Amino acid sequence: MWPIIKDMYSPWILPYNHKFIQQNCAQWVQLMNYDSNTVLQPWIGSDSNLAMIIVNDFTDCVMFLVETLPGVLSYFMT
Repeated sequence: MWPIIKDMYSPWILPYNHKFIQQNCAQWVQLMNYDSNTVLQPWIGSDSNLAMIIVNDFTDCVMFLVETLPGVLSYFMT
């Protein structure tokens, strides 16, 4: 279940690093990443309210897993 949840929320919660941008993003996004040390957030400032909703939803999913399935917490720690 964890890989499914992680893949579902990763576009909203994982920042874009240089390698990801060069392989998976449009040319205009690649141009924004002019420095290989730059990390781009997966949302823009005007989407911060939507991003907060998604992050809170992700947190609720993780808490549900931790509370419902025994041993899940040990999986997250490794």
